[in-house]
This record gives sequence, C-alpha cells and structure tokens, in this order.
Amino acid sequence: MAKVNLSENESRTLLGIVKYPTLNDRQLSEMIDIKMSTVTAIKNRLKDLGYFMTVRVPKLQNMGAEILSVAYAHTNPALPEDKQVEVGRGLFEDFDELFYIGAGPRYRFSMSMHRNYSSASQVLDGVLELYSRNGLLVQGGHRTVHLPFDQTKIYNFFDYSNLLEQTFDLRLPPREGDAILEDGEYGTIQSHKLSRIERKVLRGLIQNPDLLDSSISKRIDVTRQSVTKMRKRFSDLDLFFTLRAPNLDLLGFEMMALVHTTYTPTSTVKARSSALAEMYDQLPIVFKADSDREGIEMVATRSYRDFETYLNRRTSSLWEQEAIEVDPKVLLFTYDDFLAIKNHVYSPGFTRVVEQD
Repeated sequence: MAKVNLSENESRTLLGIVKYPTLNDRQLSEMIDIKMSTVTAIKNRLKDLGYFMTVRVPKLQNMGAEILSVAYAHTNPALPEDKQVEVGRGLFEDFDELFYIGAGPRYRFSMSMHRNYSSASQVLDGVLELYSRNGLLVQGGHRTVHLPFDQTKIYNFFDYSNLLEQTFDLRLPPREGDAILEDGEYGTIQSHKLSRIERKVLRGLIQNPDLLDSSISKRIDVTRQSVTKMRKRFSDLDLFFTLRAPNLDLLGFEMMALVHTTYTPTSTVKARSSALAEMYDQLPIVFKADSDREGIEMVATRSYRDFETYLNRRTSSLWEQEAIEVDPKVLLFTYDDFLAIKNHVYSPGFTRVVEQD
C-alpha cells in the first residue's frame, strides 16, 4: 500500500483516536483542540484509507482465564507456499484461543489466553504438532512462554499511543487509569460468571466494535436497552476494553520484532520496574508483559537503525541491573514480509474460555 505523509491535523487526530478510543467526536475535538467537523472528516477519511482498526478486547482474566501464552518458532523458509498456506489456515481455524498470529519468512509467533495451564499446553502442543507434521519447524527452534495473569505485569497490551507520540513528536494529556509503570504490581484473576444472555451480548460487542448499540442489538436479536445496560455493566466490571490499532506500514514503519527476555533468578518485576519507567517513553513498545522470570515485548521502528538503538539501550540497561545473563532472543521482521494471519480475533477464544463450563 502507498505510504502517505499525514498533515499536522491528521497526525494529531490519529494520535487522539488511538490514545482515547472511547471518546466521541465532540469529546475528542475538545481533547486534541481541533474543531469537531474537522475531526469527524479526518477520522472518516483515515478509517476509509485503512489507517486504523477498532478492537474490543475481552479481559478474560476477569472471567476465569489464568494464563497469557506466547509461542514462537524458527520456521523453514524453503517450505512450498501451498504448505505454508495450509499451516496458516489450520492455525486460524483449529485453535480458537489464539488471538494474534504473526508470520514472516523465518519466524512465526502466536499469542493466546487460556483457562488454565492444562488448556494452554494442549493448544500449543497442537500448534507445534501442526508445524512439525507439515515440515515447517526448524529443529529446536521453538519456545513457549506462559505468563500467569496473577504473576505477570502487563505494561502494554497493544496500546500504540506512546509510539505515535514519539513518531509525531506530539504529546496529548494523560488518560485516567493508565498503568503505573513503576509499581511492579502483578495483575489479578477474577471469575465473574455471566448468564447466557450476557455472554451473547458481550460476544456481540466484541465481534462488532465499530457498531452502535442499536445496530448490535439487531444483529444479535437483543433489545437496544439491554445491550446498552449490559455494556455499561461490563465496563464497570472491567470485562473488556477498546483499543485502536494503527496501520504502521502505512505510517512508514519498516521493522517490527518480538523480543523474549529471560531474567536472572534474583531479578523481579518490582526490581526492574523503576529503571524501565525512566526510559519507557523513549522505547518503541506496543506490547509488553513481564513475569519475574520471563518477558515478551513487541516493538516497531521506522528503520533498522532505530531498532538497533532500541535494542542496545534496552539490553544495556538490563545488563547494568544484572537482570539478564544472556541477551534477549529477537525475532525480527520487516513489514514488507510480515503477515498477521490472525489479527486481534478475540471472539472464538472468549467462547472457549467463558462458555466451556
């Protein structure tokens, strides 16, 4: 796709759309100091051009899910294209819990949420078997990272606002409820039980993030009043959140990477958090989750040189803290060769986790 340079108003509006995904056009206009008619026109144009997508993410850890898992593999680039397509189709169709799958010529990775460790192992062993059966896997080139929600700090779950603020050299007001980077506190697991009709409505909200309550109600055959009432209740219970993911390829980004760090036994999330907080605003992170022992980051940069700058700074800091004994494992992709086989698809996993009782 052709890359287009955005005007100042377009950059500011796109940043506002990403940073404040739940604001209406009037509220967004006030927040970013651009008149509402301009905001509406720019927002509609950027959406039509594919500059961003809206996603509703179920917080499955508040509905009984215990584990966030990330699996990656070094894959055989010589495998025929039809075999690679077969593997991709199998991943998409057969493993509901996987909400994100990324693939390049040499590496693949997936992200998933699971009810418990047993469920996670069963799913990810199945992924590994699919790779092996089709000759895609390079021997010894796979790893699985299990991150229990109550032993993990999720610093960033695909919030691109900090990255765009760096890219556009803009700063917008902070949001209420932003994660506190330096507190070193783990997440929690809750078990809110939903009725059949509540599950139906929440699934409808997840599947249709761009639609108004009235349109969703028609699709799922539930009254608009019920959809609105339940949406507000789900929000109060913290059962979902909304994010807007920009198209970084269109914005001129060239590199993205998955970074897996293994920490020393004496290092903890709390011990590392202050040092991370000091540099976080300068890091190109779009996803980050850390337990005491392991961590996963996704980063995106506009050039390989920018990626090297990030990696050298991040790794140097970890060595200085004596938090690592080996350099992180890096899976590096170019956007020209990267394919999101499954891109923020949460509804099947929601059904598997919430409706399997």
